[in-house]
Amino acid sequence: MADEDLDIRMFVGGKGPPDLDPYFTEIEGPEAKAQEIGLRCYTPKGYAVGHNIDAPNDGIFLPDFVQSTMSNQTLFTVQALVRGEARKVDGVEAVRVTATGDAAAQTMTVAVEGESAEGDFEFSLAVDSAGVALVTT
Repeated sequence: MADEDLDIRMFVGGKGPPDLDPYFTEIEGPEAKAQEIGLRCYTPKGYAVGHNIDAPNDGIFLPDFVQSTMSNQTLFTVQALVRGEARKVDGVEAVRVTATGDAAAQTMTVAVEGESAEGDFEFSLAVDSAGVALVTT
């Protein structure tokens, strides 16, 4: 029986849709928290991460927020939405989110710092219209 606290790495090199690590590398702790939050930020609203069921209060699709008309209000909204998704992850106790964007280049960076039962975690998401890359720090 598999250990429910272990995940398989999904963000493997480059930007785009998350995809399974071809080596099925198992991750846990802070890296697993970062991945779960990252997946929630690449899941369209209304779907549960990793499941084919309706979940009307889950998910945000960050590439939808990257556009030439990106404003400070858009970045503030992204911060609030990512913070909300992070708080839904089991064991996350506190989270801080900062979003910065470049409207001309149509890119955004979302930095996330948090505390969980397994320890502190810190990562950023590099977002463009093509997808999301998880960058651990």
